[in-house]
Amino acid sequence: MFSNVLARVLSALLKHMHSYIVSPHVEDLPTVKSDCYALGHIPNIIGAIDGTHVTLVPRRRSEQVYRNRKSYHSMNVQMLCLADQYISNVNVKFPGSVRDAYILRNSSIPYVMWQLQRHRVWLLVEDMDPIQYE
Repeated sequence: MFSNVLARVLSALLKHMHSYIVSPHVEDLPTVKSDCYALGHIPNIIGAIDGTHVTLVPRRRSEQVYRNRKSYHSMNVQMLCLADQYISNVNVKFPGSVRDAYILRNSSIPYVMWQLQRHRVWLLVEDMDPIQYE
């Protein structure tokens, strides 16, 4: 029953996804940087990224994979948000046992930031190891 409701909710959300999940274009970077600067007075920031745990009841056979460091079951959800409070990226692929830094390294964000590095932009990243570009 829950899976039927979840499928309908996700379907409805996907119809509106492009209205709420947006990525800035290169020509928008000066505006995005100034908006972020107005909030926190840190130069060259284009957004903030963090993870949060969403509680769930896992299937018995995969229970341990979903147990997070605080000993409850969850999905580890990563979000990147811009200064205007628009969500730019969401990653819901990993269970609660996976660390935030691993999720970030295995997302599209490092590649996007690598492409933008000549524009001297940064993300605020909470409690994660820095990513080294090669």
